Amino acid sequence: MRFSDIIGQNSATVQLQRAYTNGRLSHAYIFDGPDGVGKRATAQALAALLLCEAPANADSCGRCLSCRQIAAGSHPDLHQIAPDGCGIKIKQIRDLRSRLAGTASYGGYSVVIIDQADSMSLEAANAFLKTVEEPQGPVCFILITTQAERLPDTIRSRAQLVRFHLLSQASLRRLLAADADTPAGALAIDLAGGSISRAQRMLADEALRQQSLERREQLETLLNNLATKHDGDLLRFADAFMGDRDSVRDEILLIRRYYDSRLRQALADGTDLAPALAALHDTTTALERLEANTEPAFILGALLIEMARHSRR
Repeated sequence: MRFSDIIGQNSATVQLQRAYTNGRLSHAYIFDGPDGVGKRATAQALAALLLCEAPANADSCGRCLSCRQIAAGSHPDLHQIAPDGCGIKIKQIRDLRSRLAGTASYGGYSVVIIDQADSMSLEAANAFLKTVEEPQGPVCFILITTQAERLPDTIRSRAQLVRFHLLSQASLRRLLAADADTPAGALAIDLAGGSISRAQRMLADEALRQQSLERREQLETLLNNLATKHDGDLLRFADAFMGDRDSVRDEILLIRRYYDSRLRQALADGTDLAPALAALHDTTTALERLEANTEPAFILGALLIEMARHSRR
């Protein structure tokens, strides 16, 4: 994976490549953003750049032995950690410390990629903090997370944050390539909510596409009749998402797209823009609160109630 292969995350890739070019790479990064938007691919691209034998233009060559080993998942100086069961355990961090104790096999960088870093146990996080504070030789740590705020402050303060955003439909079409032109691909892109992994799952699963389509139609029916709904009805709708952060994010994004369409229609018709603008502002606030780790169902319920009040005015 090379930086030139990353689609739709120009801000993140430019930030990293510029730091490399200027000799200002951090020893630790937090890649934060929704699932399925390119965080892991970008981590692989950064690892490839640091371990490549012939980098050029702030990118790996994609051809040398190191690049081939990274592509095959066999490079001895690239260490990858993922949750073991429900989270990352202290034994995994201790094993990592042991692997990093000597010099890198090829004499240069060691790169550590920790997936779902926010799942580290307290003991694992404390052990990892020592690893970051006392690196043996040149090491770059890359922590991948969807909820950076769940990482301990002691770790966040020692790492540079790189934010990733949801992918545009144009980016999803490029990533799906020829499949994007099929009816199933077009529907998958429409329902994916900016996530390539979700688009790929929907493309492969007709039942999931149908379920998502029905869910969107149900939500649009609710939004079309907000003014007639009681607060209790809206809270019961939201309660179906109790604890499901990703699904609530998807619902909020669907709401945002609904009111974005309403705003464009109001502009075309010359009618009042205020209701759609207020709803779009409310969705932005809801997404910010969701990232702050508030209970997802409560955020969705509060958003629907606020928009219902707007629609009754």
